[in-house]
Amino acid sequence: MTHQVALAAPDFLMEQDLLAALSGGGELSVVRRCVDAIDLVGAAASGVPTIALVSAGLPRLSTQILAELQSMDMPVIGLVTAADVDAQQRLRAIGVAVLATVTDADPSHLRQSVAGAIGRLKQLDDPDQFPSRDGGAQDVESAPVRQERGRGDDRVNSRGVLIAVWGPPGAPGRTSVAVALADELSRSNHEVLLVDADVWGACIPLVLGMWDEASGLSIACREAERASFDAAALAQCARSLNNQWRVLTGIPQLDRAAELPPLALSRVWETARSLATVTIIDMGADLGVGFGAHHRDLGSRSIDLVPDAPHRVAHSVLAAADMVIAVGCADPVGVDRLGKALVVLAEAGVAAPLVVVNRLRRSVLGAHPEDQIRTALAESSYAGDLAFIPDDPAAFDSALRDGRTLAESRPRSPARTAIQAFSNRVGAAVGSMGSGP
Repeated sequence: MTHQVALAAPDFLMEQDLLAALSGGGELSVVRRCVDAIDLVGAAASGVPTIALVSAGLPRLSTQILAELQSMDMPVIGLVTAADVDAQQRLRAIGVAVLATVTDADPSHLRQSVAGAIGRLKQLDDPDQFPSRDGGAQDVESAPVRQERGRGDDRVNSRGVLIAVWGPPGAPGRTSVAVALADELSRSNHEVLLVDADVWGACIPLVLGMWDEASGLSIACREAERASFDAAALAQCARSLNNQWRVLTGIPQLDRAAELPPLALSRVWETARSLATVTIIDMGADLGVGFGAHHRDLGSRSIDLVPDAPHRVAHSVLAAADMVIAVGCADPVGVDRLGKALVVLAEAGVAAPLVVVNRLRRSVLGAHPEDQIRTALAESSYAGDLAFIPDDPAAFDSALRDGRTLAESRPRSPARTAIQAFSNRVGAAVGSMGSGP
């Protein structure tokens, strides 16, 4: 089979040698030279090249570009020298799975390096197609990759936990719970990152009395396109409230949701695990409609994909979260909405959220509101434990007026005591996942 190659490696030291080596006919032939990643996408759209060779320094190369090439069925191979470990890491970091490693400019060596990488690429697509001598799938990873994966396995127990805080429409107090929970966990010696991912009504800066100069989450998504994006880069996008607590502010307008593309968000969520022991993501209520219409398996959780950007943000959060906290309001309307919302969450693949019922008061539901709420939710097929936060509007109003947390403003508030107890429960669950302080 002849492979028509798009060569996109203007900074590669042996680019001219490779061009000459692949221009003499045979199974490999360069049909297009590209000066940047946008040029490469245009070449792929023409339908002429069948494979792309890219260098780590190709301008504008990013995870988003790789996804676009993948959508056009254009396989990508990275070009590196054996000594350039940084280039290898940069390409791996943005998702280039197979590298062609060259050691000298000999034409036969260059052709063999590229041909070998194509073979490994095919093997990744169909492991059973290329059996090893012992009958199993051949190991196609290089030694450095295997070593890095081994170090990653050793760090599994120290990876941070992602917690999504969600609630149905109707202002159940989701953001107040998310902020208070982040504050309490930071006081328990957890390193906390609080993310405002509510594209419909981002308000964490207002709640905390912060001057919201720019969207930290939007900046982080732009930075996530770079191969060098890491925990230190993410920390630069966030605002530090103290040594234990950072805040990543959201976007102030719904029409800016396109600034948060799913691939970049996924990388932000994964990088957050290295920055904080607990990342709390305050997400919007609207998950979209049409569950089952656009379905995709996302590993541990299967959810539906909807076409518009705001819903993609919400689904990205649910797909990444290790734990989902659902917040409802303790009145007849709020409990009804919560029961229906838990069904929607189950359809979205979240079968066992932690449920917090906020603003609990006898004036609406009578002498034993907890029992009534448990019965009502059981009728919606939810039989899990519930956490209750008593209604204390004066305490929350005071905190909101001063731009402070509940623990700072009214430390003896019954609501703060309940949230503190719930925080201890969440902290124990985080510890059981291996990310305790």
